[in-house]
Amino acid sequence: MCPAHAEDLYRQAMRQAERLGGRPLMARCHFGLGSLYRRAGKGREARESLEKAAALFRDMGMRLWSDRVDAEVRLLLS
Repeated sequence: MCPAHAEDLYRQAMRQAERLGGRPLMARCHFGLGSLYRRAGKGREARESLEKAAALFRDMGMRLWSDRVDAEVRLLLS
C-alpha cells in the first residue's frame, strides 16, 4: 500500500472515531500516522502525531500503548 493511501485511510478512521467518541481508535490512528511519517522521513509530522497519541494513551491509562509510542519516539530520535 502506498504511504499516501495509508495516510488517507488513517485520517478517515480518525474522523469516524471522533464522530463516535472512540478515543482509543483515535489514539491508534495518531500512533499509526506517526509511525508512517517516521518511516517516510517526515520527522516533524511524526513527532506531532506521536505526541497526540501519547497524550491520549496516557489520559486513558493505556500503558502498553504508551510504551509503544515511547519506542517509536526513540526510533524517530535515533
